[in-house]
Amino acid sequence: MAWTDPKTMGHEPTLYTDWNTYIRDNLNHLKNDVGAKRATMWADEFTVVVGNPILMSHQPDQNYCMLSRQNTPANGDTLTCSFVALAGTYTLSILCAKTSISGKIDIYIDNVVVVTALDLYNETSIYNALVSNSVTVTGNGYHILKIVVNGKNASSTNYTADLTKLWLKPSSD
Repeated sequence: MAWTDPKTMGHEPTLYTDWNTYIRDNLNHLKNDVGAKRATMWADEFTVVVGNPILMSHQPDQNYCMLSRQNTPANGDTLTCSFVALAGTYTLSILCAKTSISGKIDIYIDNVVVVTALDLYNETSIYNALVSNSVTVTGNGYHILKIVVNGKNASSTNYTADLTKLWLKPSSD
């Protein structure tokens, strides 16, 4: 069986009889044109790097009825999660709860800070709070999103980060 390269429209087509040769010849095209343009990260799937294990709590007032936080939260708690995305500018959205015991978080992508001192404090609990920020993803492929608890509002009584889900979508959407 033989086929021609579909990208050669208007040019002399290359006839391929071997799939491996086609892949080798078109690898850069595949790397640049195929990739995730969206990512969803559920807070209960994060990996604890610093601090106590993740505690999932059932919260009927919160979308998806759950919140995840580190059990006995502390300043410096660190969580990571991997995702795949193409390079570009994205809107990072966070579904969380803002409470009187919430801290501030910094968010990193590939160890580059993209959001600083995001204050999750509110005097009365607000469930289904949606926080969005513009972020840049550099390079195509595998990335690490990291959340670090970095202080707290002067009125807060703790360093909790009650998270449900985070997601990226292209800013152009």
